[in-house]
Amino acid sequence: MTCFLFSAGLFVGIYFSGSAERVVEMPLNVTMPQGYVASSLVPVSAEVIIKGREERIYMIDVSNIELNADFSAVDRVGVVTVPVVIDYKDMLEYINMADVSIFTKPATVKIYFDK
Repeated sequence: MTCFLFSAGLFVGIYFSGSAERVVEMPLNVTMPQGYVASSLVPVSAEVIIKGREERIYMIDVSNIELNADFSAVDRVGVVTVPVVIDYKDMLEYINMADVSIFTKPATVKIYFDK
């Protein structure tokens, strides 16, 4: 059992030792609700963080990534939080997502809405 844990830890250490991170600031498409107005700042961008093996993360064409925050379902006054959704477009056809991790910072967006 000890031998298995050691070899598993060694594999993880070797596999992720070539790990790199790429950060790109991208525009955020915000869909606003009908009948409500934003009373707080509406974000216009978010960071896309791409992690993985260096030779893989720089193969990703970030112009194929789109970020969206959809507030169209808002039905009340107050603070509403929605996730930042990543649209990969056709990128999944040429990138193996098992090799990379892509996420946004922030992962969610909050806006205060008034009537």
